Amino acid sequence: MEILIKNAYANNLKNIDASLPIGRVIGIAGVSGSGKSTLVKDIISAYGVQNYVLSLPMYERGIISDNSVVAVDSIDNLPATLMIDVINSVNNPNSTLSTITGIHSLLRELYSTYGEYRCPICNNEVKNDIYDIILQIAHVVFAEVKCDSQYKERVTAIKENFVIQKTEYYDKNDNLQSKRVIDGYVRIYLKVAPNKVKSAAQMLKKCANLSLRIMLAGNDDIADTRIHTICEHCHAVLLRKSRGLFSFNVSSHDGGGACGNCSGSGRVMTCDAKTMFQRDIPMNNGGIPTMTAKGIRYTTVTEKFLDAVAKRYDFSWSSTLDELNEQQQNAILNGAEEAIAFTDRRGANGGKKTECFLGFKAYTVESYKAGKGVEVLCDYVQDEECPECKGNRLDKRTDWITYHGITLRQLLPLNLHELGEKVESWITEASLGEKVILEQIKAKVKVYEDVGCDYLELNRQSTTLSGGELQRLRLCSFFSSNITNACILLDEPTTGLHQKDIEKLATLLHKLQSMGHTVILIEHNKQILCTCDYILELGPGGGAEGGEVQTSDWLEGTDSDCQKFEVLGNVTLNNEQSVAVTSNSGLKTINIDDFSALYIKHQSVAFPTNSLVAICGVSGSGKSTFVNHCLIPWLTSNAKELGIKRIDNLGQKNATRTVTSNVGSLLGINDKIAQLFVKKSGLGKGNFLINSSEGKCSLCGGRGRIILEEGIEETCPSCEGRIFTDEVLQIKYQELNILEFLQTSVKQLISLVQEDKKLSKVFSLCEQIGVGYLSLARTSKTLSKGEIQRIKLVNVLSNAEKGNIYILDEPSKGLHPLDISKLLNIISEIIRSGNTVIAVEHNIDFISQCDYAIEFGPSSGRNGGKVVFSGSVEELKNADTSTGVVLQQKKIDIKKRKVTNQEMKDTNNIMLPVEGVIEKNAISYTNIPQKDIKKMFAYSNREYLNAAVPVSVFFVEKPDDDDQFIRCKMPIIRPVGIGNITFGRKARIVDALGLYNDISRYFLSMSVQDVSDKQSKLDVFSPGSSVGKCPVCKGNGELEQFDFKLAFSEGMLAPSVEALLKNRTNYVLAKKCLKKSYGLDIFRLFEELSEEEKNVLLFGDRQRKFYDKGKEYYWEGLNRLVIKELRYMADEKLAGMIRASKCMSTCKACQGVLLGKKYRNIDHSALGYGKFMKCSFDELLGIIKNDKKANPKLVNAVEIIVAFGFGKYNLFTKVFNLNKEEQALIQLTAYLVHPIFDSIIMIDNSIIDSCPLAENVLKEMVQNCTVIINKGRGV
Repeated sequence: MEILIKNAYANNLKNIDASLPIGRVIGIAGVSGSGKSTLVKDIISAYGVQNYVLSLPMYERGIISDNSVVAVDSIDNLPATLMIDVINSVNNPNSTLSTITGIHSLLRELYSTYGEYRCPICNNEVKNDIYDIILQIAHVVFAEVKCDSQYKERVTAIKENFVIQKTEYYDKNDNLQSKRVIDGYVRIYLKVAPNKVKSAAQMLKKCANLSLRIMLAGNDDIADTRIHTICEHCHAVLLRKSRGLFSFNVSSHDGGGACGNCSGSGRVMTCDAKTMFQRDIPMNNGGIPTMTAKGIRYTTVTEKFLDAVAKRYDFSWSSTLDELNEQQQNAILNGAEEAIAFTDRRGANGGKKTECFLGFKAYTVESYKAGKGVEVLCDYVQDEECPECKGNRLDKRTDWITYHGITLRQLLPLNLHELGEKVESWITEASLGEKVILEQIKAKVKVYEDVGCDYLELNRQSTTLSGGELQRLRLCSFFSSNITNACILLDEPTTGLHQKDIEKLATLLHKLQSMGHTVILIEHNKQILCTCDYILELGPGGGAEGGEVQTSDWLEGTDSDCQKFEVLGNVTLNNEQSVAVTSNSGLKTINIDDFSALYIKHQSVAFPTNSLVAICGVSGSGKSTFVNHCLIPWLTSNAKELGIKRIDNLGQKNATRTVTSNVGSLLGINDKIAQLFVKKSGLGKGNFLINSSEGKCSLCGGRGRIILEEGIEETCPSCEGRIFTDEVLQIKYQELNILEFLQTSVKQLISLVQEDKKLSKVFSLCEQIGVGYLSLARTSKTLSKGEIQRIKLVNVLSNAEKGNIYILDEPSKGLHPLDISKLLNIISEIIRSGNTVIAVEHNIDFISQCDYAIEFGPSSGRNGGKVVFSGSVEELKNADTSTGVVLQQKKIDIKKRKVTNQEMKDTNNIMLPVEGVIEKNAISYTNIPQKDIKKMFAYSNREYLNAAVPVSVFFVEKPDDDDQFIRCKMPIIRPVGIGNITFGRKARIVDALGLYNDISRYFLSMSVQDVSDKQSKLDVFSPGSSVGKCPVCKGNGELEQFDFKLAFSEGMLAPSVEALLKNRTNYVLAKKCLKKSYGLDIFRLFEELSEEEKNVLLFGDRQRKFYDKGKEYYWEGLNRLVIKELRYMADEKLAGMIRASKCMSTCKACQGVLLGKKYRNIDHSALGYGKFMKCSFDELLGIIKNDKKANPKLVNAVEIIVAFGFGKYNLFTKVFNLNKEEQALIQLTAYLVHPIFDSIIMIDNSIIDSCPLAENVLKEMVQNCTVIINKGRGV
């Protein structure tokens, strides 16, 4: 069986077809920019995700996948896809290795369930049930209600359900007051019997969403029943033992274990007093650099407050710090707790204020965190390990709970290997429940050991992990997932791996294959490609010269077989590139002695200048630590003495990846390009710059996309992603407008800018270094780190500097072997210009061409950090080190790992946890209770989502009693009629069926002759997008409207309507701004308005924006505003008449055509887009069945719908209006039209009873999925 890709045309793909074998390891190869990532990410992954989300409720689908049309006609036999990519990995600063691997969750379960809890006061065992303990202790109970918008509602609920004894009022500083105050809170004491405290807590939570508080007699300690327990021996109030207590993402106020000092990050920002303060210079004359005559720079602290501080502590700001006593210095630097009264320059009460002075250190850190004065303050602020938790992130209160005498804080600094040893020692004495958790931890650790990641510590911050480490960790995490038959997609998994570790990775990939998964990897590394079963090679070049299938064939593993593929054409030899980098004779040597950092202890190295120096070694051996924490700081401190002009770390995490940053800005040529167009027009330069608001679309602000809601965005319906206004796009240079120029590959631009020597040189260098396939508009967020480094190298060479040291981090990443030669040529020119290049690298082809090498090892983590070699690369080839051994090999061993019969899983049957074995690819009949089906769906859904998007909060809650599903492997389950799918009131049949792609392609095929950019126009005909649709009805063809005659009196707005608009909307502002900014006077006599003006008045205009006090507004239209604010109308009679006149009617702006005016001329269908969407399925089938341009998938969908008895409905019929059985059949149709290969369709028998034909349809579908018809009942 094969995955069949038909007509993929995204980006530079040239309408390609491809067949990929299922259940195999497949390599996608090709030169840089040939279309590999587009095929895997934008086609296979995107198509798979859109198939999967049809199993989710409508309101959840957009969170995982947008409605963008995937640029492929179809992909058949595609399993559930999982894209394991660095881009969609976590970047939460509180995320650690233990959280992203899932080990921390298991440890929380272990400690919260089986940990020993000892009271820190009396050392007695602490029980977790506060309600049993409180029976023996005198107490009172109360509810604490904040004085906010919900105050009255909550107090009313409390009065209705409890007997109130007394009420106390407090301000925000906990001071008792005589009455309720703003921002304060109220304590309502309740009369509750001791044995009724638990039920009272439950009732309070239910009626007022509050937790019950308990005040103990004698010590006035307060326990929150939600998060606290009480020691029955000494009555100490303690945090209750729970999973949350061991989470550093939950604060202690909410029962969590996050360190209070660093909020669970393990790091704190501090002010470096030695750097910032000049102790022998007067404070107001440079001794404190942030102090000015008006106060403290970047803060609201004025000179009046500073004068009051000086007066309180009896000193003068004209003194030096050394002249002051210890108390005065402490107050100035660290602040004081006492409040100081002073009269400020401005403010309420004549400027009288009382505040605590925080100290210059705190003010500096606060300003820096707020992003104020960062360029200045960065010299004084440093990031340090939290002194409270020592970087472990957990609060010291978690130390009260131990497991085998070890606290969780003591466990987290261990690496994975050390954790595995601990777990192994605990298993023998563990109870059955403990063993289940410990065995899961042990299994996870074993997988990480197999791929060479066991040197990583549990508390290692995820943002410090390399891209390769993150990807391999996610790949390993998938082994603990219980989803089977998936298609796992990888983007260069060998990134950051030493050659000796690649064989481990290959074993891991084939182990996934043996579990029934299909593995597809984008890769350049020959060693890993040699282990693949099948290779698809794209090319022949990059950018516009790529996007074609060059070779697609099985790989048997012989030398002659490898010759079929360009990437493996000389695989048996390490390429001896004919690139002479430099000669080492007579070069100056830099010596760095006795350096230490992390696991590097007291090491020394020497290397020559004006050379290419490789920093190599196995993964985790200390290469990056040496460069970032030893080499760069030392070079920076000694640059002047060494004669180094600049140290440029081109491999550092790029800070320029902003929304508007692109290739042009990274090359520093956007201004120069803008000047080309300025000369051709009378417009200002800003009109042609991406990061300027001039000349940009007013709706999206030049982003090309708009945000619909949090996390969901789509192509801007106004500019369709073109960014610029029509006026700007009319200006052309060399027959290209600015957008076309920016979207053209750099290689193609070389011939167009020959008159400009600067641009011609830059573009030529881009082509030489292997990034000529990129366009200038390509955003930097979508670039790999390797691409960014190569672009920076172009900048270096184009500026012709010398005397610098440039540092690179894996510059060969993402490069085809043929492109490495181009990279080395560029580096050679930089060195010949008088510079030194230092590269952290694993690629043997690259290392073999370097002048000098420094290798760290011998192993990883604590077993690394030593300089095991320092010398020329020729000497390294004879060294007994990990890299030396690989360099000595004249051949790369081709190790094709065959999957044994013992490893292959049983592919003929599926094991269900509650039913047993069922036959695969057949229809089975079961009697499973519906509650268990819901659990299985929730379980498989959760397992898939956790694997697809790790450490994210998703929708499916974990069942309370899912022990029976532990370690149960099962495919994706797609239930029908089980009550899992909710469509919402607005969902249409076309939305439920997910036919956006197919309808769009049907219309585009008839209109393509009039469309210059096929991809951008796909959304115009997609029912799920607002691009190209009528701006009033958003492409629905109808709108809720009221009788507009009721809103007018003698041609003008009725007084009651105008009063409503004035009081509740931006009417006054719109009236003024629309006329002033756009010359649009729409609030005059209605009969005098043009048709366009009437439409704007009645239905609004999002494109004509106006501003007030920095905020953006637009006129929403009389229709929407009156309906929305109708309940506030003073004239109740008129309001009633308007309310009664409301109805859904044909949109007056588009008359039901659905499209905007500018797109109606490209709709060449005989029926027309609007009628197509609204005609009955019976009529629609007659139109498309014999139409050769119709996608077979679209025809199939309509045939099934008609067969199921829905012929009288249309694509826009609301699913909500259908009965339960009809909704289920719609859902079933969606699954049949968008099948997930090897999934399970589980359908309730009642659905079959309502439509007997459904069973016949299902029989035709079992070739790529399994069907279960369930007759079971139950809740």
